[in-house]
Amino acid sequence: MSDMFPLAPERMAVFRPTSSSAGTDGWQAWMKPKNANLIFFFMIASGGSGGGGTSGAPTTAGGGGGSGGHSRMLVPASMLPDTIFIKPGLGGAAPNAGSPGNNGGQSFISMRANSTAAADLMMTQTGGSGGAQATTAGGAGAIGVVTAAAFSSLGTWASVAGQAGSAGAAAGNGAGGNITWGASGFPWSGGAGGGNGTGAGGTISATGMLPSIAGGAGTSGTDGRHGFQLNRLFDLIGGRHGFPPIMFSGGSGGGGRNTAAVAGRGGDGSYGSGGGGAGTGSNAGSTAAGGGAGGSGLIIVIWS
Repeated sequence: MSDMFPLAPERMAVFRPTSSSAGTDGWQAWMKPKNANLIFFFMIASGGSGGGGTSGAPTTAGGGGGSGGHSRMLVPASMLPDTIFIKPGLGGAAPNAGSPGNNGGQSFISMRANSTAAADLMMTQTGGSGGAQATTAGGAGAIGVVTAAAFSSLGTWASVAGQAGSAGAAAGNGAGGNITWGASGFPWSGGAGGGNGTGAGGTISATGMLPSIAGGAGTSGTDGRHGFQLNRLFDLIGGRHGFPPIMFSGGSGGGGRNTAAVAGRGGDGSYGSGGGGAGTGSNAGSTAAGGGAGGSGLIIVIWS
C-alpha cells in the first residue's frame, strides 16, 4: 500500500467553522509545513436546513434541506504561499415553525486573509438550499467553478454538486419523501421531508454500510432523527466502529400529527448534509414544529 499520503495526525489538519456568524469572521490560518511536497485540499460544502411546518391543518409539510457538494485539489507545495486562509461554511440555521429553511454558508480557501474575492481564492463552494415551508425540497449546493477562484488552476482540481433534499408531504396525511444516500456520488446527503397527519417523516434509506435513519412516526408526531455521525469528532486514521471516517447523512423528516398537539421536528443534518423537514398536523388545533439544522462544512488538508 502506498504511503504517499499517510493518514497520520501530524500530516493532516481538519477545519470546522469557529464562528456562529456567517459574516466576515471565522477565518482560520494554516501554515504550510516546511517539508511538504504535495498538498491535498478537500472541501465539504455546508447543508441547508429543513423547512419549518405550518400550524393548523395544512395538507403540506416542510421540505428537506439540500446538501452541499464538494471540491478537491492536489497541488505542489512549492506553488503555494507559506500561509493559507480557510473558512468552512456554517450549516443553515434551524428555522422555527412557520418559516422556510435557511441556506448553508459558503466555504472558502484563500491566499489572502479574510478575502473572498475571486482573484485571491483557491477554492470556494456554496452550500445547499433550505427546504420550503410547504412541500418543496431544498436544492443541491451548486458545483464549484474555476471562474470563482483564480488559483484553482495551480493544481488538479475537481468539484461535484450536492444532493437535493426530498419533498415534504403534498397532501393530507401524506408521508415525507425519502432520500437515497450515496446516489449523488459522495458519502453524505440531503435531508428528508416531513409528514402530515398520519403520514410519517421521510427516511434516509439504508444503503451499503449506512444504517437506516428512520423518519418520525405519523399520528404521534415524533421528531425526525439526526444525521449519521452528527458532530462526532471522527477518527481519520481508522474510522469509527468499522465505518469510513468520511460518512455522514442528512436528518430525517418529522412525523405528522392528527390531534391538537405538536408535530415532529426535522432531524439535524450531519457534516455537509441537509436538515429534515418539519412535520405538520391534520387537526385544526395542531401545532407545527421547526425544521432540522443543516450540517456545517468541513475542510481537510493532507500533505506528504
